[in-house]
Amino acid sequence: MKKLYTFCRITALSTLLFSGSLKSNGQYCITNLYLTGCTNNDYIRSFRTSGGMGDIMNPSTGCSNTTNGYTYYSALSHTTSVGNNVNFSIVNNPFNNENYYFYVDWNADGDFTDAGETITTGTVPAGDSVTGSFPVPPGTTLGTKRMRARFVFNPTTPVTACSQENYGEIEDYNLNIVAPAPPCNSPSNATVSNITGVTADMTWTAVPGAIGYEWAITTSPTPPSSGTGSVTGTAIGTNTLTPNTTYYFHLRTKCSGFNQSSGWVTKTFTTTSAPACTAPSNFKVNDVTTNSVQFSWSPSSTAISYEYAITTTTNPPTTGIPTTQLSASISLLNSATKYYVRVRSICSASTYSGWLLIPIFTHFSTSVNEVNNDYLNIYPSPASDKLTIESAQSADKAIIQLIDVSGRMVMEQGFGTSSTTLDISKLQPGIYILKYLQGPTVSIQRIVKQ
Repeated sequence: MKKLYTFCRITALSTLLFSGSLKSNGQYCITNLYLTGCTNNDYIRSFRTSGGMGDIMNPSTGCSNTTNGYTYYSALSHTTSVGNNVNFSIVNNPFNNENYYFYVDWNADGDFTDAGETITTGTVPAGDSVTGSFPVPPGTTLGTKRMRARFVFNPTTPVTACSQENYGEIEDYNLNIVAPAPPCNSPSNATVSNITGVTADMTWTAVPGAIGYEWAITTSPTPPSSGTGSVTGTAIGTNTLTPNTTYYFHLRTKCSGFNQSSGWVTKTFTTTSAPACTAPSNFKVNDVTTNSVQFSWSPSSTAISYEYAITTTTNPPTTGIPTTQLSASISLLNSATKYYVRVRSICSASTYSGWLLIPIFTHFSTSVNEVNNDYLNIYPSPASDKLTIESAQSADKAIIQLIDVSGRMVMEQGFGTSSTTLDISKLQPGIYILKYLQGPTVSIQRIVKQ
């Protein structure tokens, strides 16, 4: 079986317990701590601390020193101040149950024998971990102290920080005690102003030494665990509020210490009733081509942004394309097609004006006119009173339609045997679309009314 003792080894152990574990001249005991050490898998698997200005993270340490089972991780330190707690975690190896011991040399005299320097002891099952927390005592001097984590397998005599044991491992780390950070003061003169149904502005006075501020706007008076936003300045604004709602503006200071922040300051305010969300004005179409349209509008005093859309039906869309600009263009349209261009105001995250609508008719491509108009003769061009349409083929059951640039049909008339005349004297001057329809045959041409 593992770990059998002979009389000779017990005698040697007794001798070494007396001679090898002693320190001299204030030096920490680092030799003759184990006969076998951690070579039989009695090792500390990992060690870490938390809650400090700087923490220790030493995962998967394993049996780092097979010679005597001792390692001093001089480059790893936990930094904190008097009165703060040091949290630690020690993970055991997956093979053996171990007795654990944790020490701190508070007075830095090179030993762990003074009152209060044994922090905790106990047992930890194989593969398990032990966690603990201890405060830095009042009166502890600033500077570097030594921490010691120790594992011992199946001790038969009382264990100390320096006693020689048969199986186990020791890991030493630094504990830096520094002056406490200056207090992190809460912001003063926090004010909420310019409150409307959906907007509000927040300002406050700068805190000396602050590295920033955390804020949150909620409908609960209870401060949050963390902010929803952070800034380095002393003002913020929001435009996503809901009318007739009571809000709480929470604000706290972020300071340069480790995760250091002040207490929350909370200001309450209520948004006003929502003004009517007015639509943009001067909505107009600036240009139409065979496959595109450009349009613009003037701003609404209640809008924070706008949406626009283009459809081929009169049914208004549920959403559009958002923009903060006052103009837009849409391309890749079909030629000779009626569309409905729309724009509306967005006044809050859930408030919109009604849609404004302008019908348009995209222009006809040259290729369509050339193919479909070979058998038609339309004159005069431009025309003022009468417009004659002659067909080189039978026009039985043909129909003539005139459509203005908005897509509205302003005239429809049946065709004669081979020609017909339209009275356009009452139409407004401008460009019109003439459609000749006969069964599946469609001919399209632009005409000008003087």
